[in-house]
Amino acid sequence: MKQDEAVKILKENIAILHDALNWLERSFTICSKIGSKENYSEEEFDDMETLDKQVCTGKRYSFSKIIQKH
Repeated sequence: MKQDEAVKILKENIAILHDALNWLERSFTICSKIGSKENYSEEEFDDMETLDKQVCTGKRYSFSKIIQKH
């Protein structure tokens, strides 16, 4: 792989991770306001589920990139 191609791929991956981080921060802010309690409304539960999915997606993406390199 040429250096130019490697830099292009790196920049693409950074952009993807930056976008994912923005969505993760947004969901975290929403869920932080909800807090911990006994019962959640359907909307609150959806917000928590979205946060969980975003964390898992970020981990899965990062892990797949690490595996690809080894």
